[in-house]
This record gives sequence, C-alpha cells and structure tokens, in this order.
Amino acid sequence: MRRARLLSILTVAGLALDGCGSSALSDSQLRATATRICNVAVRRTDEIPTPSKPAGGAMFIRRGIDAFSPELRELQTLHVSSASSHAYSTALGAVASELSAMRSALKALDAGGDPLNTTRRLESRLAPLEARANAAWQTLPLQACQSR
Repeated sequence: MRRARLLSILTVAGLALDGCGSSALSDSQLRATATRICNVAVRRTDEIPTPSKPAGGAMFIRRGIDAFSPELRELQTLHVSSASSHAYSTALGAVASELSAMRSALKALDAGGDPLNTTRRLESRLAPLEARANAAWQTLPLQACQSR
C-alpha cells in the first residue's frame, strides 16, 4: 500500500515537473536567449584566423564546426511559440544543413581533396543555406544569429 501511494505521488510530481520549463518562450525571451547563444558562437568564430594558404582550410572548417555545433544544439533546446515555430525550424534546419556541408567538405579535405575546389564547392553550398537561415532569423527577428 505504501509503495502504491509513493508511486502515485512520484507520478503526479513527475507530471508536474514535466510541464516545468516546457512552455514556449515569449518573443522577448527567445530574442534574449538566442542572442546570447549566437553571440557566443560569434566570439568563437572571431577567434578563428583566416587561413593564408589553401592547406589551412581543413583547420578553418574544423574550428568553424566546433564553434557552430554547440550553438545549434543550444538553439534546438529552446521552446518557441507556435507563431514563431515555422521560421525558427526553418532557420535551424538551414544551420544544420550548413554544418552538414562543412562536415562533408572537411571529410573531402581529410581524404586528400583539392583545397581550392573543395572550398569553392563549400561556398556555393553554403550561400543558399545562409540566405534561407538569414531570412528566417530576420522574420523572428534575431539579427545576432544571422550570418557572420
């Protein structure tokens, strides 16, 4: 009997806690939190030196991946309102695709691919993804998360 009562109390407590923190952020909360997350990524990328030679491209891309992966993970944890959800998911999808393109380019470079051609292909793949993400970030509006 005590066990059943304890389990029912824990179940009710668990359901109550499950609802905590899962409500959607207000627009101002979303802007403040996402801006903080994106500004951290901007600081990380500002510390990445631009390679002076094509051979430095792999390290440049690797460090970019290291800077933007945590940003995406953190942004994915935010609960946005239903009014903002389409634009937000569009932006996150584009950022995820950008990271995927960067990982593919890094894999090609690590396999001995030509640095100039690989970089050009990456730039052409990133351009439409950045445009899609930027349009979504502008809709929200989250300027701090737009292309840097």
